[in-house]
Amino acid sequence: MIKKRQYLKGREYYKAHLVLLSSLIPEGARLTLAETEVLAAFMEVYNGLFDKAHITLETRARVRSLLKMSSASLSQHITSMRAKGYIVLNKAPRKTFNIKEFLIPENGKQQYMIEFIYEDNKQVLEV
Repeated sequence: MIKKRQYLKGREYYKAHLVLLSSLIPEGARLTLAETEVLAAFMEVYNGLFDKAHITLETRARVRSLLKMSSASLSQHITSMRAKGYIVLNKAPRKTFNIKEFLIPENGKQQYMIEFIYEDNKQVLEV
């Protein structure tokens, strides 16, 4: 059994969480490194308050500033993450985007249990 404990904070905590989740997703739908950075920056801006987490013009501006990224580049990453299903459009009360719930880690501590089983030349993955 491989067991590892890491103490991380801020964007690094969210990045590590997203990298692990992304590794379990089929290759064509995985987050790119840049998308991981962007999503982790949005999570850092919300600082665990994900019930109020909407990607708005204000939060986009904060993320652009944190990452020193152009508006066009950020929009491109958001469009890509929408296409992959990581963020969704929320039309009410105003047009914003929400991060999908399965991507949101627990506050303070996130635990994972992953089991890989090699059986009859097939790899079965349980999460």
